[in-house]
Amino acid sequence: MARILHILKEQNSAEAEEIIGLQNVRHPGELSVLLIQEGVRTKPRLKMKTFVLQEDARSRGIVPGENSISYAQMIEMILGHDAVVVW
Repeated sequence: MARILHILKEQNSAEAEEIIGLQNVRHPGELSVLLIQEGVRTKPRLKMKTFVLQEDARSRGIVPGENSISYAQMIEMILGHDAVVVW
């Protein structure tokens, strides 16, 4: 399966989390999740590494954690995956 990057722009997208979760069960290790815009407010329930765009987190008063990335790193992630899905 192709490496897929899921970008979540909205907070608490149950549909996106359900589909990502199903894909992760079938193809563990081949998916990545990036939270941007209002999505940075999401408390992911997925049992996989999730990244947060640090500039969007800061602009919303959220202190970026260890899995935060810059805009430049986001571009590298996008280019490093075979497919990108934006929710």
